[in-house]
Amino acid sequence: MTTPGLLPASALALCLALHARAAPPAAPPSTPALLERGQAAYASHCLRCHGPKGEADGPLAAGLKVKPYNLARYQLQAAFVFGAITEGVPGTPMPSFARLSAEERWAIAYHVEGLGPGK
Repeated sequence: MTTPGLLPASALALCLALHARAAPPAAPPSTPALLERGQAAYASHCLRCHGPKGEADGPLAAGLKVKPYNLARYQLQAAFVFGAITEGVPGTPMPSFARLSAEERWAIAYHVEGLGPGK
């Protein structure tokens, strides 16, 4: 269990790993069309584990040894999410989605950014 507001150890490890990497490709501007594309891509690639609202309650979540990250619990920045989507999260079932175009990864990242508290 983590203290509200503190990142779990796996997220901290990811932050440190991503910080050591080169800067991500320039983010396209967040537009309504890109957000719509992000919502659709999230439904295709993320919903099964993270759930429809990012609350780690997708249909596959219960069967995972390491539970998915609750995307709705924290206010995540799109650049952080883009890195996690691109690299995956070591020590968890979260794979890399580097096979998706950078624009599609940014679209998902912007969508996830909108799932946080107060959104």
